[in-house]
Amino acid sequence: MDFTIRDARPSDGEFIARNVLAAMGYDVFPGADSDQRIELGAVSVGVEEAVRAFGAICARPDTLYSFARTRIACVDGKAVGSLTAYSGDDYPAVKNLTWSLLDSVFEGSGFSCSSRQNASTDEDTPKTTDNNQANASEPECLPGEFYLDSMAVLPEFRKMTFEHSGTTDRIGHLLMLDGIEEGRRKGLPRISLIVDKIKPRLFTYYSALGFRSDGETLFFGHIYDRMIKDLD
Repeated sequence: MDFTIRDARPSDGEFIARNVLAAMGYDVFPGADSDQRIELGAVSVGVEEAVRAFGAICARPDTLYSFARTRIACVDGKAVGSLTAYSGDDYPAVKNLTWSLLDSVFEGSGFSCSSRQNASTDEDTPKTTDNNQANASEPECLPGEFYLDSMAVLPEFRKMTFEHSGTTDRIGHLLMLDGIEEGRRKGLPRISLIVDKIKPRLFTYYSALGFRSDGETLFFGHIYDRMIKDLD
């Protein structure tokens, strides 16, 4: 079987959306529970509705989860995995646009409110609604970083190994290495990502790739470990 990693295209929008949702912990691949609901901020929608609407956002060139920020892993020409990653230099503006689009598509989700939240506990900070508290987030990445946002691989391909750029390994690992090299090609000094604290095995895996802890960050009301890797 032929394995390649290519730049994504607008037509990959729904595939990217499905993988971003999978990276968020949802079972969105064929065979998933048809009654499952996707929680987008304060809105609960069906899987296929979420994929279609989110896919349109991924098909745009100017959003966080854009095809223009995504690399696609293919086996014999079939898309089987993806990694969405981007520079932190324009993160605030692109995030605000993305969250506004999500709010317009999923009315009442409260995403745009989360882009204005901070982690302050100062008594002078205005009180937020429960929805806004759940969406409260700090910046995922900072200027000068190449941020690895969302990666997922189709379940039936996750244990398969392939050769790419001199390395033979599973697709997820090959996508991670490709993402690190993409950051290097863009001339950014470091790579960053965040890791859910309930997944210590991922923290160990990223540590083995040369990432180190850089404190904690708040994302959608949950505390994550932030990790960085300096590039040569």
